[in-house]
Amino acid sequence: MPPRARPRTETPSPARRSYRPCIEPLEVRQTLSASQLVVTSPPPSTLTAGTSFAMSISAEDASGNVDTSFTGNVTVSGLSNPGGAVTVAAVAGVADFSRLQLDTAANTVLSVATTSTGVSGTQSPPIAVNAATATHLIVVSPPPATVTAGATFGMVLAEADPFGNVFPGTTGTVTVALSGGGSLSGQVNVPFSNGLAPITALSLDTAGTGYQIVALSAGLSPTGGIPLTVQPASASQMMVTSSPPSTVVAGQPFGLSVAIEDQYGNRVAGYSGNLAVAASSPQAEGTLGGPLTAPVSGGVGTFSGLSLVNAGTDFTLQVSASGLPSLTTAPLTVTAGTVAKLVVTTPPPGDVTAGAGFGLVVAAEDQYGNVNASFPGTVTVALTTNPGRTALGGSATEPFNAGLATFTGLTMDIAADGYAMQAISSSTDAPTSMATGSFPVDVKAGAATQLVALSPPPSSVVAGAAFELVLAAEDPYGNVDPTYTGSATLALSNNPGGGTFGGSTIQGFSNGLATFAGLTVSQPGTGYTLQASSVGLSPSASLGLLTFGVTPAPAASSPAPRCSSAASRG
Repeated sequence: MPPRARPRTETPSPARRSYRPCIEPLEVRQTLSASQLVVTSPPPSTLTAGTSFAMSISAEDASGNVDTSFTGNVTVSGLSNPGGAVTVAAVAGVADFSRLQLDTAANTVLSVATTSTGVSGTQSPPIAVNAATATHLIVVSPPPATVTAGATFGMVLAEADPFGNVFPGTTGTVTVALSGGGSLSGQVNVPFSNGLAPITALSLDTAGTGYQIVALSAGLSPTGGIPLTVQPASASQMMVTSSPPSTVVAGQPFGLSVAIEDQYGNRVAGYSGNLAVAASSPQAEGTLGGPLTAPVSGGVGTFSGLSLVNAGTDFTLQVSASGLPSLTTAPLTVTAGTVAKLVVTTPPPGDVTAGAGFGLVVAAEDQYGNVNASFPGTVTVALTTNPGRTALGGSATEPFNAGLATFTGLTMDIAADGYAMQAISSSTDAPTSMATGSFPVDVKAGAATQLVALSPPPSSVVAGAAFELVLAAEDPYGNVDPTYTGSATLALSNNPGGGTFGGSTIQGFSNGLATFAGLTVSQPGTGYTLQASSVGLSPSASLGLLTFGVTPAPAASSPAPRCSSAASRG
């Protein structure tokens, strides 16, 4: 029997698994470009003036996502930092600000902005800034700029922190005083209340400008000077401000000034009215001459031109004004005086130009050098040393006027050094004639205007022989101008012999002279004429004299002929 077939056993293959990948949900968030600034780290809501603080600003898109690509500049303004604003460049979309500062005690909101296009700014939350601890005094309400002498006035002071904010928490007092001298009367010590010290009933008696009030308080720096001007009170008295001398010359004018003052001695500039003056003397001969009334201007009345004509002692002047007590001056002594000397107070210049006007001033003085304004007579100036033998032109005699004789338009025409002048005067008021000392004057040539033949050629020259001609550049008065720097040209204007004109025909001026040497004419003849010219100079009459004759040159001698002897011929 065939073997029984073994049943075939098949191993089933593993079941086929179906795999599905496991995918977690992914939230995709896309950040758009920044469109707004947002305060993400705000400053404190309350801080002390001058305290540094920080804040952060993010550049976000419309969905509130930080745009990390944003690197623009962000500016916070409204600060007390220098310039009032701080700018920071954003890093990864965030601008961090530190050491920001607010100095003014107040409720403040900061502005945040950027220059980046399309990004809007924002504001910080409100910040309450409180005053810091008081460090110094400030003036809250100053006194009037101008007060009246003796009248009361007031002011308000405050204790302030370093930034000028009033600090209400300190107790104590404040004291006011004048800096640089002076006395301030009234309520000068006042306690603080809520940081303020109102001061009333202050006063000053002395009128003036430039006063400075200073306030002081313990532990606080004082105020700077507070300017104050004090004007005078009403007029109540007179005071001599400019007295006549204790001794005056008979007939000579003198003056007197009187000020109108208030009860404190301040000049009252607003007083209007006239002053009157009169004289009295024990000799009863004290007639006062001159203007006897004077208007008051700026609080002062000034008498000028007063005079007492009689010599004596113990003269006094009485001044009166409407509504004021009269005033008597100190005694005066009147003496006679005479002029003792003449003095050149304004001498002529050391160098004058020929023909140009000059002047001088001569004063009639007493022995002390005072000009006697009433000295009569005239004074004459004259040359005492005259090296050029010139005449003194102009008015050489002038009258005295208020003690001075003024000369103008004096002239001298001839240039030379070493002139000397003197002024002489005689008068019925002087016992003898008087003269000044000698004063020197040098006269210099003026600008050249004419060309002159200073050294013409000889009337006759030999043909071919050298001769010389000197020309000068002179001013209108015949003085050689040493500063002239032009040149002169020579030419034959008449050449009867048809000769050749030799030598240098153009010469420059040196010290005002142009010297032509080595001139020659080659052919004899009668009536040769030279023509001289120089640009800018007019020919003088002397140039018409440049006519000369040329004689033939001596014939050259020939050697004697040699004699031939018979022997030599044979």
